[in-house]
Amino acid sequence: KLDKDKIILELLRKIEELIKEVQYLKERLSKYEAPKNSNKSSIYPSKDENCPKRKSLRERTERKPGGQKWRKVNTLKIFFLLYFLLFIKVLYAGTGDTIKDPFIIGLRAHYGFIIAHSKYIKDITHSNPIGIEVDFNRHLLSKKAWEYCNCYPRMGVSLYYWNYQNPSTLGNGLTLLGYVEPFIKAQNRINFSIRAGLGIAYLDNPYDEIKNPKNLCYSTSFSFALLVNISCNYKINKKLNFNIIANYNHISNGGIKQPNKGLNFPSFSLGLDYNLNPVEFKDRNKTYLKNFQFNKKRRVDLGLIFGYKGIYEDNNIYFIKGIYINVSQPISRLSALSAGLEWISDGAEKEMSKLFWSVKKDSHLYGSFLCGYEFLMGRFILSGQFGVYIYNICRRTDIVYQRYGLRYNISDSFFAGINLKAHRHAADFFDMRIGLSF
Repeated sequence: KLDKDKIILELLRKIEELIKEVQYLKERLSKYEAPKNSNKSSIYPSKDENCPKRKSLRERTERKPGGQKWRKVNTLKIFFLLYFLLFIKVLYAGTGDTIKDPFIIGLRAHYGFIIAHSKYIKDITHSNPIGIEVDFNRHLLSKKAWEYCNCYPRMGVSLYYWNYQNPSTLGNGLTLLGYVEPFIKAQNRINFSIRAGLGIAYLDNPYDEIKNPKNLCYSTSFSFALLVNISCNYKINKKLNFNIIANYNHISNGGIKQPNKGLNFPSFSLGLDYNLNPVEFKDRNKTYLKNFQFNKKRRVDLGLIFGYKGIYEDNNIYFIKGIYINVSQPISRLSALSAGLEWISDGAEKEMSKLFWSVKKDSHLYGSFLCGYEFLMGRFILSGQFGVYIYNICRRTDIVYQRYGLRYNISDSFFAGINLKAHRHAADFFDMRIGLSF
């Protein structure tokens, strides 16, 4: 005799399985019936699904597809060479002084968390990076060093080992940073310092379409590394200092290769600094740089922009050029407000317009209005600006973006620097800048 209850339960189970299967098939079929593509959404043309390949508008030549060999310059070397040239004069600022700059060794432990700045990397936000930092620096005590920032700065290098505690996706990393670190009231037992650093990062598990498709944060083994931190320092004795530090770390390849969502992770660190020689700080009078930061005179900058950027479609990088004008008004000895305009020609977007019908011909040209803040440190200026596109006929990003810059005033009239453009927390590209100030 058949058990009716068992038959009913079995039929209900089968119905539930069939409902799930139908739902799964509907989801798969929806990709073919109404797929999102670059013609009716903001996604990149290279991410179009199940649509016919578009014919390139480029005329056939004997050259191979993509960027040509002359464009494959080592961008990392260019930017790091400029960066260290900017600081080389400070490094030897004490050559005409009898004061010996003390050599300092530091050791710190880090614990942090990853910011989910994009919905595409939410799966890795449970990761909490832990790290060890070894630091080598000189505390510059000479009069020439003082004149750069009206403070006693440190200059050095730090080596980090990072375990991102997500081995299958993010892996591990090594970071080497060069930095400058002005100290506020260095002669006091409790003092504060602000560090800005730039360097190179080696990451051992980059994005791979098959082996590691979840890692959208970085796609190259070598990337740029940026650091900003603020430190509270306590002098235990003449040779030993204790540090409590809040750090903000950013790692990105600067748009050289995609995907490049970047790693943004604050970290908290504790550490010790050991001075090989006792440090004594002289009381000095504040100095002022003629025609620049420490008077109320408005400064006008006119400069040229040069950079490189990659695209999803190939492993090549494309030239970016532009011009900008910036007006800066000092509001205190260390602060200024700025506003300006820039006009960019983006070689990567120009390449996209050759490959895809949906990317308009003049999409590589865009103009923007920017405003922001400058932190004045003698001949060095750290800047942050928000930009708004006022001309961009084929925008696939936010209408606003950020710029972070470091510049060095070679003279009262000539400057050079580096700059990072980013949309929210995702880097767009690095660029170099040279120009004149009036």
